[in-house]
Amino acid sequence: TGINHISYQAHRFIYEILQPFFPVRRTRPFEGTSLFLAPEAIAEAGAFLRGIRGDLEEPVVFLNPETASPFTQMPFEFQSNLIKGLAALPCLILIGEGRADKGLADRLRHCVPASGRERIHSVPSGLGLDAYAALIDSSDVFLSGDTGPLHLAAARKMDRSGRHSFRNRTSVLGVFGATPPRLSGYDSSRLDFLEAEQKGSARA
Repeated sequence: TGINHISYQAHRFIYEILQPFFPVRRTRPFEGTSLFLAPEAIAEAGAFLRGIRGDLEEPVVFLNPETASPFTQMPFEFQSNLIKGLAALPCLILIGEGRADKGLADRLRHCVPASGRERIHSVPSGLGLDAYAALIDSSDVFLSGDTGPLHLAAARKMDRSGRHSFRNRTSVLGVFGATPPRLSGYDSSRLDFLEAEQKGSARA
């Protein structure tokens, strides 16, 4: 009847399931998930974004089009319509390159007329996962199916060196197919869902 998210339940598992066998006491409640990133990753993400954005200050929308399973991936037609709608807005659009489907980002980009493609950029699959997470923090909205980057987006970003302050205000939108959203989704408006550790709203 309560929160059934895998991160929350993993925390409870240690303290409640193992309590009869080990004298482990919970000293504090579940505080959400944090992600500690190295300064090198932060610099890599910043250099990539500056290279495509320049001095522009328009909002950034980041689409992660691929998931680990085809059953949790947003259908191509859905993503195609999504990109067309986003291209009509005054924003910079980032599309993560597919790892299994190498041409996915490029095919989505070409769904938009040539005149609207200049603000759509592919995020190379060679970008490290930690830099990918740092790049998400520079985005105003992150859209994804049920997959790892969705959790990167929802986590509170922390600089391992303590010298950099992350924004932590990315709105997270998770689109679910075969998997139950309560297990791995984030929603700010529902009590039985876990909230994202962001100063932006989350919807699953």
